[in-house]
Amino acid sequence: MKNSEAWRKVTRLTVCLFASRGDKLPSSEKGGLNFLYTSAVARWNEVEALLPTFHPIDCYPPTAAAIGRDIFLARRDPDRAAACLVRGVEWIQKIALPQVPEAYRDSFLNRNSVNRALLAAASRVR
Repeated sequence: MKNSEAWRKVTRLTVCLFASRGDKLPSSEKGGLNFLYTSAVARWNEVEALLPTFHPIDCYPPTAAAIGRDIFLARRDPDRAAACLVRGVEWIQKIALPQVPEAYRDSFLNRNSVNRALLAAASRVR
């Protein structure tokens, strides 16, 4: 179970969120994957309101959106997963893209793996 994609993603967010607060990581032995899911959702709930205050150098907004989406897909919460997806795609298209020079737009949209994944996921939803 620890090698699953969900485990990796939840662990990544949990580590990032705990580290951003300066907390020590909880032991996953306390409850395994469900403990980390619950912990990740709790940390996401704490940090979600702060995301707009982060600078892209601190936390790339589409990465945060992708991680949040993964958490809520793993928790079978499609509404919150969709909200994270929308937030990430809106940042890419409305905030960042207008500032990207024309010569770099293809790279920004299609070669950046996070941007590409979120835009592809959004196209599948439509």
